[in-house]
Amino acid sequence: MRNRITLKNSAPEPEKEHSNAISLFELARLLIRKRMILAITVGTVMILTALIMFLIPNKYMSTASILPSGKSDKLSALKELTGMGNFPSISEENSSLLFPEILKSNQIKEGVFDKEYTFTHDSQPTSLSFKKYFGEDNPELLKREFDKITSVYMDKKTGLIKISVETKFPELSQAVLSQMLTELDNFNLYKRRSQARNNERYLARELAGRESELKAAEEKLEEFQNVNRDWDNSSDPEIQKTIMQLKRDIEIKTRAYLFLQEQHELAKLETQKDVPVVILLDNPSLPILKSGPPRALSIIFSGTAAFFITFFCLFIADSLKKNKDDFSNQEWRSLGSDLKDALPFLRRNIRAKEFVS
Repeated sequence: MRNRITLKNSAPEPEKEHSNAISLFELARLLIRKRMILAITVGTVMILTALIMFLIPNKYMSTASILPSGKSDKLSALKELTGMGNFPSISEENSSLLFPEILKSNQIKEGVFDKEYTFTHDSQPTSLSFKKYFGEDNPELLKREFDKITSVYMDKKTGLIKISVETKFPELSQAVLSQMLTELDNFNLYKRRSQARNNERYLARELAGRESELKAAEEKLEEFQNVNRDWDNSSDPEIQKTIMQLKRDIEIKTRAYLFLQEQHELAKLETQKDVPVVILLDNPSLPILKSGPPRALSIIFSGTAAFFITFFCLFIADSLKKNKDDFSNQEWRSLGSDLKDALPFLRRNIRAKEFVS
């Protein structure tokens, strides 16, 4: 008898596995039955997305491209002619790889923040600063907002740097990008320090000192000659010895002065070369077409996401309902018994409630 019962209970297993399998036919039926819910949900989400996207103002991106100079030493031939072949060359800080970092630095940002931008918007002159544009006075928050609207990209193969600024006003985007390039030039011309410039300043100080020493030596010789007016006809060995020492001292100081002067002139040429040359390939553009927000793409994406999420939720709910209907009372009791065995505290609570009742 037990064997027969075992055979009857084990026989439907293949059918049960078949009934639990997910088929495209069942998904299609679910899609047809729930089409109204899907249509309403997707339509509502797309309409809400469209309303939100159209509340976001248009943005316009201005772009420019620059090509920094390399590190080639064009004064090498001149240094060889003057015997200065071992003179220090241009420093590594002129590498074009540093330009993107300079454009992102606080030095450039502060120069952009301090300026009041005047432009024409809707045929009306408008004056706007970054504090007014973002409605923020905190410098750190202003820098974060500035990073969001700017982009600096460098092609490592060609060295070409592309810069872009995106704001709600086309003229403002162009003005801000122009100011960034102006701040970059000012930084290169007035604030950047290099080995050649430091050498030039050092040699200028040394040259001034040697010039003072040479003048002092010349004045000392002149003073001695004035005291001993017949020094050229004098037979006094002390006078002749002193004159020769003074002349020799002047000659040594003259050679040192001329040598330093030659080095100083070469250092000044090196300093001029040391200022990085930025070739402006494309001037900051005045955007005509909007660059954002991507309204159509956002609406399509939100509708697609709403469809799949809603359909997934409907499928889960339908599967749970179907499984619930398939369970018999005996299976529910078996499930409850298993839960009691697995959770002893649940069993105690049930017994306590039965005792109270």
